[in-house]
Amino acid sequence: MRKVFWAMLAMGLVAQAFAGAPQGQPGRGPGQRGGGPGQRGGNFGPQMMGGVERVDVFDLARRYETLTPEQLAAIETLEAQRDAEQRAALAELNKQLNKKFAALVAEALPAAEKEKYEKAAAALAEREEALTAAEKDFRAALEKLRAAQGVELSTAFGGGRFLPQGKGDIIRRYIKLTDAQHTAIDEVRRGGFGQMRDLMRDTPRPQDWRDAAARRKYADAAAKVRDQIDEQTSKAMVDLLTDDQKKAYEPAAAASDTYKKAVKDAEAAYDKKLVDLYGEAKVHGAPAPAGANPAEPAKKAAEF
Repeated sequence: MRKVFWAMLAMGLVAQAFAGAPQGQPGRGPGQRGGGPGQRGGNFGPQMMGGVERVDVFDLARRYETLTPEQLAAIETLEAQRDAEQRAALAELNKQLNKKFAALVAEALPAAEKEKYEKAAAALAEREEALTAAEKDFRAALEKLRAAQGVELSTAFGGGRFLPQGKGDIIRRYIKLTDAQHTAIDEVRRGGFGQMRDLMRDTPRPQDWRDAAARRKYADAAAKVRDQIDEQTSKAMVDLLTDDQKKAYEPAAAASDTYKKAVKDAEAAYDKKLVDLYGEAKVHGAPAPAGANPAEPAKKAAEF
């Protein structure tokens, strides 16, 4: 069962690094959602909530109106704007609710713990602010690239709702590729998948999965493997682009680097404040007691 757990973990990491399907599918032009004007296409069926089909105003137009490519592009732009406004509204609502309920939680704590918790909640709020700002800037760069390339984001990638997992993902999702480029880039992607699988197999795993420090070390190593493979594969993909495509891609690639650094810095600042407040052992966990069975947590995870 432990082998099953490891296989699931490795596949999850690989899937995160190479999420999504290629844009160039039969019946589609480069960057198109469906097979022709007025057709939505995509890989997913209608979204179902409690057995009821959910259709938004954009679905309604694409499904029942006969639209020109220009009209479809205009609708895509409006949908991207709507998604951006929704994310901003939800971020602000989440901020307000967190502030409200953090105060209520603080009131429920013992007086001696209240001040410490309030400082931790403030650190969390700062982290969320930094992450939201970084994501906003990254999305702006991606949208600029998408609009310049005339790409309609495929439903195979969740439209524009999900951020790219790496630079290779930016190329596949936001650059208007020819069929030949799709084929060559997919081959590079498959090679990267195999490399990542081999490197993950060689990455030392914790002897005891209840050791939080060991789990953290393994997660950091796995992230480095993912970033290493993404850098290799994205460079190989860039070599397959035209000069104009490369020029268009460069600002988005730089924005990806900036976003990753901002996330890393925000997480590090938050982690340091928690350690200062609660101590290393409580934040990062202490090693499991001597004599305990290290295989038990992995067994339970695999069974789950």
